[in-house]
Amino acid sequence: MCPDQFRTIGIEPFVWAYLYPNLLGSFLIWLAMEEMRKLISHKPLKKYAWQPHLTGIIERTLYLISFLIEHPEFVVAWLAFKVAGGWKVWSKSEDGGDGKEKCSKKDEHWGRAVYSNMFNGSALSILYAGVGYLFIVWWKDRCIVFWLAGLLVGLTLLLWIALWIWGRHMTKKKQVHP
Repeated sequence: MCPDQFRTIGIEPFVWAYLYPNLLGSFLIWLAMEEMRKLISHKPLKKYAWQPHLTGIIERTLYLISFLIEHPEFVVAWLAFKVAGGWKVWSKSEDGGDGKEKCSKKDEHWGRAVYSNMFNGSALSILYAGVGYLFIVWWKDRCIVFWLAGLLVGLTLLLWIALWIWGRHMTKKKQVHP
């Protein structure tokens, strides 16, 4: 999409494109990620709990911009940096710490679970930024983009409900079979 095409649609779709992933998307992704963390008993320190949320907002903004300037390969590069940055922790740490504590045999897949959760959060962020981008591209046919945006919200809520139900099931199972 060239800059001339952007000038003909005004600022409204850009506002929607930014607010949709970064307000509504942030809240819904937070709900899903909290349930995923509970399922693997991952409790980040409270003083650092805000960081993933801020990173998510920055990521969704960067993804949206990379789509707008027609360089979606930035998303791949960003994900590579995220993986490289967390590799040591995911591969060696049981508690999300600095990687000094080795996983026990019982919990050898814990790091992989944290890694998978990070990728799930990133995938949701990419989807929300992608729909934000479509607010701009398809603005003249708002009906389609609003249906798509609603569908993504619905799917994220279904994911959260499924994780919440699964978490309650696992909690009951642990109480019955200690």
